[in-house]
Amino acid sequence: GSTITESKIIIPREISITLREICTKIGISPAVLFHAAYGLVVSKCSNKNYAIFGTLFSGRLQGSAAAAHSIGLFINTLPLTVKIEGSVLEYINEVKKQLQDLLQYEQTPLSSIQKWSGISNELPLFSALFNYRHSQDFSIESDAIRQYDFEILCVRERTNYPFALAVDDLG
Repeated sequence: GSTITESKIIIPREISITLREICTKIGISPAVLFHAAYGLVVSKCSNKNYAIFGTLFSGRLQGSAAAAHSIGLFINTLPLTVKIEGSVLEYINEVKKQLQDLLQYEQTPLSSIQKWSGISNELPLFSALFNYRHSQDFSIESDAIRQYDFEILCVRERTNYPFALAVDDLG
């Protein structure tokens, strides 16, 4: 873990507001917009006209019986494949469709998808990861943290993927 390079950027409020207005105008969520942008980055970095990267799903959207009453994480990583073609709006709408299509596999283990792909388990399906998450700014103590008298000392995130981007949507 000593060769990891990290960067943290906070998008200025004005830009965040503008992005949300654009998303509302074209009928997508900010998550779709950021997935589309990441697809462009992965495509350019790999010199291809498509991108394949992992995206995280909460696992609770299409939850199994009693999932709402279960404790713990229900995170799953699924491969998202996007073709870089058409107009910007066509591309973004295709990313939206691909994300919607993945929802039915939200609880499917990545190992099953790997098997279905026909790609050996010794090779990764993807080497880039994207995580768009609705988060809370923990620099401001929340009532939930105060309620249990927790003190957050440190947050460190690691992944097994060599190229990863996490977007925290603080609302």
